[in-house]
Amino acid sequence: MKNKITLTVSIVSILLWIGSISVFLYYFLKGKTIESDDKRTAVVLNNSEKDLVLREMRTLLLSVNGIVKGLGEENYPQAEEWAKKAGMGLVYSIEVQERTIIAKLPIEMKELGLSTHRDFDHLAGTIAQKQPIPVILKELGQLTSKCIVCHNMYKVK
Repeated sequence: MKNKITLTVSIVSILLWIGSISVFLYYFLKGKTIESDDKRTAVVLNNSEKDLVLREMRTLLLSVNGIVKGLGEENYPQAEEWAKKAGMGLVYSIEVQERTIIAKLPIEMKELGLSTHRDFDHLAGTIAQKQPIPVILKELGQLTSKCIVCHNMYKVK
């Protein structure tokens, strides 16, 4: 009788564990989202989280502007500096604040965001090598395509 109870408790514990992991994975992959009126996925954030995400996006846009200005003046160090500002260093600088947000983002948005920051670091390296400006602009164009994809798929609510 004792073995039967132990077996039952073990099975229930395993099922609860599997259920908990499944719920966690579901929310980790889906995030906290709803469909918006314009058919994009709306990521639901509180005001301070939304402000952080928008501030990060403004930093990316400022960096693109700084890169283009630097290249227009053939000032490679300036363009490189702006590219680095949007790289993984930016992610690490807001990592603590972003912890509550990361669970609310769908996995595709997380992947797009991180790969975009990595691409800025790669672009900084391309600029540091003083590659021809058309090569750098092509890479920048590929990078900003990710911004367009993300903005077409998601909005912050």
